[in-house]
Amino acid sequence: MRRLAPVFLLLFALVLRAETVAADVQLTSLQQHQFQQVCARCHARPDAGAPLVGDVAAWSERNAQGFEVLLRHTIDGWRTMPPLGTCGSCGEVDLRVLVSLVSGLSDPAGAP
Repeated sequence: MRRLAPVFLLLFALVLRAETVAADVQLTSLQQHQFQQVCARCHARPDAGAPLVGDVAAWSERNAQGFEVLLRHTIDGWRTMPPLGTCGSCGEVDLRVLVSLVSGLSDPAGAP
């Protein structure tokens, strides 16, 4: 259990960092739950291999492709990311908000 404590602290810190980085992104309570249960599984764990929320360097090349490309990759799946990021309860608005939160890009469509 002592070995897991640092991992849980790191995960908690990354989730807090995600909330700080995307302070402009307004999440509903459902979207907060979706982020914590789905997105954070990979994007808040350094050992998962996905770019971490708030890691500007890791996201720079991906973000250069544009928001709509990242959204399409999220919907269709891309490389090791499964379709919808495994979020069966996410609708298009949810995905747009969550992609904005995770990537740090603003949604050009202005999803709430």
